[in-house]
Amino acid sequence: MQYWINTIDLSKRVDNMTCPITAEALAALDAIKLAQQLAYQRLCIKGDAADIIFALNSRNANLSKIGHILDEIKKLTSSQEVEILQVKRTRNNVAYYFIKEWVFV
Repeated sequence: MQYWINTIDLSKRVDNMTCPITAEALAALDAIKLAQQLAYQRLCIKGDAADIIFALNSRNANLSKIGHILDEIKKLTSSQEVEILQVKRTRNNVAYYFIKEWVFV
């Protein structure tokens, strides 16, 4: 049996973004929307923001300022097979690279 693994690294610049937690949530939302456009049925979302990962794996409503983003992610992924995992920041190589290389004013 042969398995194919598709990995998509997604990055974009967002002006006036001051909250890293909001940025992480929006990145997850964008990745899910892209995966759906590409008709993926199974998703594995990895991130290093423990609060986001915990909230996405929780069945409880999130009442934080990004709760509406997390609710949209849950709604979009409700009919798919989704695995949401926390990775160490050092394992999140693409995000770490952009954080080190970009200067935000």
